[in-house]
Amino acid sequence: YPMAAGDSVLVKTSAGFDLSVWEYWWALGAGARVVIAEPDAERDGRELLRILDRHRITVLPTVPSALAMILDAGDPPATLTTVLCIGEELPAELVSRMRSAAPETIVHNLYGPTEAAVSVTGHEVTTPPAGRVPIGCPQPAVTIRVLDSRLQPVPVGVAGELYLGGIQLARGYHADPARTSTAFVADPFSAEASGDRMYRTGDLVRRNRDGSLDYLGRTDHQLKVRGFRIEPGEIEAALRRCAGVVDAAVVALAGADGQDRLVGFVTGDDAQAEVVRREAAQLLPAYLRPEVHVLDALPHNDNGKIDRARLPRPRPAERLYEAPQNELQQRVATVLAEVTGAARIGLGDNFFDVGGNSLSATRVAALLEAE
Repeated sequence: YPMAAGDSVLVKTSAGFDLSVWEYWWALGAGARVVIAEPDAERDGRELLRILDRHRITVLPTVPSALAMILDAGDPPATLTTVLCIGEELPAELVSRMRSAAPETIVHNLYGPTEAAVSVTGHEVTTPPAGRVPIGCPQPAVTIRVLDSRLQPVPVGVAGELYLGGIQLARGYHADPARTSTAFVADPFSAEASGDRMYRTGDLVRRNRDGSLDYLGRTDHQLKVRGFRIEPGEIEAALRRCAGVVDAAVVALAGADGQDRLVGFVTGDDAQAEVVRREAAQLLPAYLRPEVHVLDALPHNDNGKIDRARLPRPRPAERLYEAPQNELQQRVATVLAEVTGAARIGLGDNFFDVGGNSLSATRVAALLEAE
């Protein structure tokens, strides 16, 4: 990504975060200007927008969630020529927002773990994305392998774990040989007699016919709910396509019956849980449909990434309680409360809103038959 002496780069990450090394030395090596944001500015979209404008920033390296905060605050200045997104999945909806707000600004989607020296693939977004935004093709000197659990290559279009090779790899984890041997493994496809190493990223990707990669999610974020293996990134992408949604996060939380349930959190001033739930039902099969809750903002860690551990435990929305009117309704309400763990069930309560799901619905049916 070309950098010239006339460029200005905004640095808003901690010096302990690998991206900062890239921001400092890439810019200074080209004779460009480095602008360091004040502490905590990365948490305030309005402040970031003011810095971009005041210092005439031309290049913005950022995680997508920070870019979303900036766009929430207003349109970026015309001086901004390049945005480099890295560190999180780049939603197609966010790219569309960026192109609408700043059509002349070039957006690159980059990918790379700390163990492989910041970025290893890149994709310039030249057309409005219809689905997932690719993380692109390998950068120079980078070896990409998409393998199954037996370390065998998977076909084009099939999900597999991403392994990286090349001179940019770290040598391992300091004073941690056990972890090093698990993550840095011998490359069985190396032509070198001594054998090259490759880094096991833990990221699921899919190779496209043009050689680019789609990022599908983390293997350690993979959920297992009601017997199904689920990639939350797939559900989050669908939620972001729903009306009014700006961002989304999906987790599995234990229900009253002890079974995990899918819970989706969305943000957006115009997002409405019922509308999102209805539209998501048109995009996702039944076993992938989460409960939907609207938040003012998703929690983020110091590096700007979504902090899933700090997502709240949702409570059923407060509504006017409408008591059962006869014995039959009371018996049905008692069964629903027993299965969902709700303190009480009223005539206007939605089974799925109070913690029900397709699996517990079968238990409801069996108990009602018994009654």
